[in-house]
Amino acid sequence: MRPKLYRSRNRGLTIIELVVVVAVLAILAGFIVPRLGFVRNLAAESGNATIIADSASQAVFYNTAVGHYPQGEDSLLNTAGALSAHLNASLSAALTAYTLGASDAKSLVGQLDPLGKSFTLYDIDDGQTNPNQADATLRTISAAGGTVAEVTPPATTGSKSYPIYLAQYGSGGLNTNGAPLDNTILVALGYGANSQINGKTGLEPPVLFDKIPGEYTRPVLLLKVFGDASTNAYVPPGTNATTGISIGFDGSTANSQLAKYAIDQNR
Repeated sequence: MRPKLYRSRNRGLTIIELVVVVAVLAILAGFIVPRLGFVRNLAAESGNATIIADSASQAVFYNTAVGHYPQGEDSLLNTAGALSAHLNASLSAALTAYTLGASDAKSLVGQLDPLGKSFTLYDIDDGQTNPNQADATLRTISAAGGTVAEVTPPATTGSKSYPIYLAQYGSGGLNTNGAPLDNTILVALGYGANSQINGKTGLEPPVLFDKIPGEYTRPVLLLKVFGDASTNAYVPPGTNATTGISIGFDGSTANSQLAKYAIDQNR
């Protein structure tokens, strides 16, 4: 008796079936891949808000423990004394290279040196490709003066620096143009690789999330200076009444990052 022959049912896919499968996968990828980018953006926004808030806390903890704010920060200026070319455009538009007057210098130095004599910071080397590691030139600011990065007092509430002053002073502390009523100023210092915070109240200098290569993306610490023009009724010019907050590399605050996160999350 001749054995029956059976055809195998394990045949491969036809060309048409393969084309259909590839088309379905492409459609699915079109939905999934953009969503992955959206999720990454959400994680970056919430992560940046946390880093900004933590940076301010670490600076305050350091001040509480040691008696002054940390030295060794980045000046945000280059070695020529101008704003570094590596700064984000929004932050650069909010800052000015500022020469400290006598009371300005006394107030700032007193917040960073308990003896009130001087403090060190690092200028950024604009020739470096990685600006987060480009704090190469050590410089000293004395009570006699020096050049720092000032958050420019706003001319209008549309100024890039206005949200920064608003976060520090609140609306009640600003005039109709958005500048401080008491004529104090804010000095900006980058939380750099050589900060005295590192290894004490902070483990290592944080870097914020960014998509643009070559930008300086460390948090920025702000110190209020009661300087030559200060009219504060309770703090005389030159006084080192310590106060500080932190902002992002683009001038954003922790609250603004969280607000953006909340908006994007609900899209």
